[in-house]
Amino acid sequence: MNTIPPGFSQTEPTLNRDAWMDTITVLEALTARNCNPDVEPVRRDTVPPASKPRRKVPGDDVTVRRLSHAVVTVVERVTDRSILLNWCDPTSCHYSDQLWTKRSARRSGHCALTGESIARGDAVYAPYTRVSNPPANEQAMILASSVKD
Repeated sequence: MNTIPPGFSQTEPTLNRDAWMDTITVLEALTARNCNPDVEPVRRDTVPPASKPRRKVPGDDVTVRRLSHAVVTVVERVTDRSILLNWCDPTSCHYSDQLWTKRSARRSGHCALTGESIARGDAVYAPYTRVSNPPANEQAMILASSVKD
């Protein structure tokens, strides 16, 4: 069974020659395909993290954004103050239909969907958390203005 995703080869040279980053690259490609088969993997050694594009998935009305190692897919709006999304990060966590709720940003940061800057007080969506069992992506935020109605 060939576990190397299409577009990758075992003999293909990489720019950084770092075995750990090569492993992460393959895991990201496999995870991206498992999360959404229409998303093409992005090679970490050819695309700098800051320039990873926001992409529309063909045939779907969902938005996908790769931020750091994560593939973020907005699934649906549940209410006017909550959304469901898929968060796939081969280095830390995978959440399907994770509930995010609207609130004011408690700190500055960057939007996990668009990469835009977030200022304290901006309207954002953040993972719904329970104090006893917070998700691994509890610090992530998405600008409310970047989520379609």
